[in-house]
Amino acid sequence: RGAQNPPADRDIGVEKLEFWCPLRRPDGRNLAFKLGSPIRCFDAAQVTNGVARPTSAPNAWVASPDDDSPALRLQWEAKELIGTVCITFDSDYDHPAESSLFGHPEYVPPFRCKSWQLTDETGKLLAERDDDRGSRVELHFDAPVEAQGLVLHVGPTYGGCPPSVFEVSVFAPGKF
Repeated sequence: RGAQNPPADRDIGVEKLEFWCPLRRPDGRNLAFKLGSPIRCFDAAQVTNGVARPTSAPNAWVASPDDDSPALRLQWEAKELIGTVCITFDSDYDHPAESSLFGHPEYVPPFRCKSWQLTDETGKLLAERDDDRGSRVELHFDAPVEAQGLVLHVGPTYGGCPPSVFEVSVFAPGKF
């Protein structure tokens, strides 16, 4: 599906090189397999490790496919004042977003959460969005929020896969 071919009539110091070009969605497919025991690399600690995209590890919290109302819970030992919360949702960073010249088979990345709610540990609603299409959300609170934890309730994704979050950063008032 692609190769670099030097001109046959002259030597310009470039060798023939074939490219591996995976099929783009919707025709491209991922591998599918089952494991005997689960891989423990998608827990809540992944969203606080400072890496907001997959690298040598997923660096993401991923909801269980069996969970009908998934929620990411973050807890502190004592109450803290919160001025800003930044959330980075999974928008399939592993899939290249080519320029609009190529077109895109999906209007919204299928991994992206459609809706979400952020509450404190007691269930008090702090923010919510429906039909959300962004990858990163910055919530700046007019009045500082005092909480000992946050709960991010995530709705379904646009593609039907389990919702996932790459990063949640929490800042004290005036520290963002």
